[in-house]
Amino acid sequence: MTEIITLLRCIAPIIAKNKHKQLQIIIQALLSMRGRITMLGLSRWSEKGGSYRTITRFFHSKINWEEINWMFIKTHLTKKGSVYLLGGDEVVVSKSGKHTYGIDRFYSSIQNQVIQSLAFLNLSLISVETRKAYPLSTQQIVREKKEGCIKDKSVKKSKKKKHGKVGRPVGSGNQDKKILNFLPILNLSRSP
Repeated sequence: MTEIITLLRCIAPIIAKNKHKQLQIIIQALLSMRGRITMLGLSRWSEKGGSYRTITRFFHSKINWEEINWMFIKTHLTKKGSVYLLGGDEVVVSKSGKHTYGIDRFYSSIQNQVIQSLAFLNLSLISVETRKAYPLSTQQIVREKKEGCIKDKSVKKSKKKKHGKVGRPVGSGNQDKKILNFLPILNLSRSP
C-alpha cells in the first residue's frame, strides 16, 4: 500500500501540506475497509490524524480536483510522442428516491428511454495507442426548475416514517481495529 502513497508525491506542489497528509490517511483507510464506504467508516479505519471531524473538514474544503487529476495523469500515465484525444460524454446513472440532489428525468441510451436518474458530464484524456481513457473532470448536471411549470409527482414531500430501532444490534461487540483484512487485490506479500 505504500506504493500508492508514493504516487501522490507529484501532487504535493498543488495541494496544501495538511490536505495532502489528510488525503494519504483517507486513501489508506479507503483501501483497507470493505463494504459500504461512509465518512464514519473512514474515520474508524483510519490511523492517527483521521478523526471524523478531520475527514468532514477535508470533504468540505475546496480542492481543484481537475488540476490534481491532470498532474497525476501527466506525471504517471502519459508518454512523450504519444497521441491523445480529449473526449466528453454525458453519463446517466439510474437513481430512485426523492431527496437526492440533482435527481431528475434524463434520457438513458442503454434503456432507450427517459428514466429518473442523475446525469454527469465527464471529460477524459484518451490514449490512441493504449486505447485507455483517463478521467480529467466530472461535473453533475442539475436542471433548474422554471417558474410556473407543473411539479413532478416524485418531488412531493413524503411524510416521515419510523424505520425501527436505531444503533448497533443487540449482542454485537466491539471489534479489534488493529487486525486488518486487506482485499485480495491489495495483498502486498505476493511477488509479481
